[in-house]
Amino acid sequence: MAYSITVTQFTTISGISSGKAQEITDAINASLARFELDGSSKNIQYFIAQAASATQNFSCFSVQNSYPYPESLATIYPDTFFYRGLNRENRPVSIGQGQLDATVYVNDSEKVCNAVYANTEGNGDEASGDGWKYRPRGPLNLAYRSNYGTMSFNIYNDDRLVQDPDLVSDYTDAFNTLAWYWKTNSLSILAAAGHYNAITEKLCGKSNLDLRAAQVDRNRYLSIVVKTFFIK
Repeated sequence: MAYSITVTQFTTISGISSGKAQEITDAINASLARFELDGSSKNIQYFIAQAASATQNFSCFSVQNSYPYPESLATIYPDTFFYRGLNRENRPVSIGQGQLDATVYVNDSEKVCNAVYANTEGNGDEASGDGWKYRPRGPLNLAYRSNYGTMSFNIYNDDRLVQDPDLVSDYTDAFNTLAWYWKTNSLSILAAAGHYNAITEKLCGKSNLDLRAAQVDRNRYLSIVVKTFFIK
């Protein structure tokens, strides 16, 4: 038996209505069906909850790394930036061991991405612009040129996602990338066993400093989804 989520259920979960709700619902159901993830209601619950958390309740499908305070940048990316100066409480601080002065990068998401994601996984240097071009997108937070290439080949057998990475911000490919990863990494098995936090670890990474916060947020969305989308 195949399950799907209705527009009414999606609207109850997300608070999103009108045509956008229909578009997102259709894209979710299509991805679940294409990658054969629709045979379990629990699998769908987990998939939707993870996607909701990763996209800020389906409102943000492309990372926004814009920070108004240099100390925040140096704290979050200490290997890339440094900050030596006064914090918001007007106290002197010394944060970060990176080579780049955080004050130059405040309120500029593109510059931050080009610096943070440079020279890694197929990306060029900061000046190449690859960090911004292949910034994290979609509920999987797909990032880096090589990962876009691998994903594109596995889903389409071509390099369309490398040539046009903004496709991953569109609903169809946003959910296709998550669904492909979900199937390839056997997350349905974890879902069947009720190991939701283990799925969060897989998606966010065990070494993620914010993993605990991610687990709290993703469990919050799961409780919302379960109340609305529950099939015995």
